[in-house]
Amino acid sequence: MFAGKPENVAKQREALHYPRWYWLLAGCVSSIGTLLLLGGLFVPRLGALGAAWMVAYFIVATCTHLIRKDFGGFAVPLVVGLFFVGLVALRWADVTPLLAMIGL
Repeated sequence: MFAGKPENVAKQREALHYPRWYWLLAGCVSSIGTLLLLGGLFVPRLGALGAAWMVAYFIVATCTHLIRKDFGGFAVPLVVGLFFVGLVALRWADVTPLLAMIGL
């Protein structure tokens, strides 16, 4: 996401008309989620937090496409986001103490 990008990704980004900083921020947020998911291999609560983080990330990604009226491009983040919803559901016992910590 940070180094190079395939041509189809570049076209998709240009179609959404967001500034470069937005895509850098999206890359950072995605990388944080990835690191949390990898940490979940050793500490299950980190994995649960990473899955919840990625659910939020893909909700924003889906809404980004819908706000820009890119109805052809919103399906991919929606489907991938549903995968992470499934991960959160599977690790719900690890998610609930995290939610209690932040007061939810």
